[in-house]
Amino acid sequence: MALPSLAALRPCALETPAKRARKPKLPCPGDLRYKEGEVLFTDRNRRLQGRSCRFETLEAAGAEGWLLPSYRSVSAQELDVYAQRFDVPESLTTVTNELYTTRASTAPPDAREGKAYRSSHAERHRPQYYLHTVKQASTVVHISDPFQWEGCRLEQGAFVCTRGILWCNTNPNWEWKTESAEDQVIRCRIDLPRDTQVVIDRAPVYGGAECQFDETRVSVFPDVLLLPGKFEITSVKRYTEKDFDQDALNSTPDRSAILTDRAYAAHIVSYGLVFVDVCLAATEMMALPPR
Repeated sequence: MALPSLAALRPCALETPAKRARKPKLPCPGDLRYKEGEVLFTDRNRRLQGRSCRFETLEAAGAEGWLLPSYRSVSAQELDVYAQRFDVPESLTTVTNELYTTRASTAPPDAREGKAYRSSHAERHRPQYYLHTVKQASTVVHISDPFQWEGCRLEQGAFVCTRGILWCNTNPNWEWKTESAEDQVIRCRIDLPRDTQVVIDRAPVYGGAECQFDETRVSVFPDVLLLPGKFEITSVKRYTEKDFDQDALNSTPDRSAILTDRAYAAHIVSYGLVFVDVCLAATEMMALPPR
């Protein structure tokens, strides 16, 4: 099929950078946000990356002996023993090694107008990861697939645990590689109680989605990494194409507002996928010593 000529488009159909900048954005989270002036590392090829671990049942974890009796604050030595003994995913070691790196900080880059953060492409101004203790109850979004839940009961009231890192984001409309998913997408909205320790990534994947920091400046939604922990599944809802009419499946989501559950589900299902919406509550989580 021939593509339309750009010359045939009316001038108003072309979107200028100024028009894009004026589009309303979701507000940055109150607690889980980058602080003013934070330096973000934007080199996609050199940023440290990792794969999220699987969810596992408490019974399987107990049988294998790796479930911690208490997710209290662990020392660096205890963490090393834990990682070596219990087949912990390599990404946990990658994250903790960077957390405690002794690499010296570099001079921060210049601030940019309209941005509450600074960008560094050449090198990491500071370690890519840092620890943060949640000061108020918060929710993060993790996108998974059936493999990540293999062997678990994906139903309300079930408990699961992790022995590695879960990569999450604070954007309530967050999605991840939906177009390349094979058959099913599982969105996990994870509630974190106050005083939960998390890891913040200064190099959000794809540069992060912008959020409104204050009246005149934007920032980006941070990637939040969850350490090993226990979770209770508080709700599960499944959606297929049969749950929507064609208007809902063909509509374009308005990302300037938080999408309703059905609007988000219709968007995912429009790719021909089954969508499972899961809510979890973190009940315990590992805490690491200060840097």
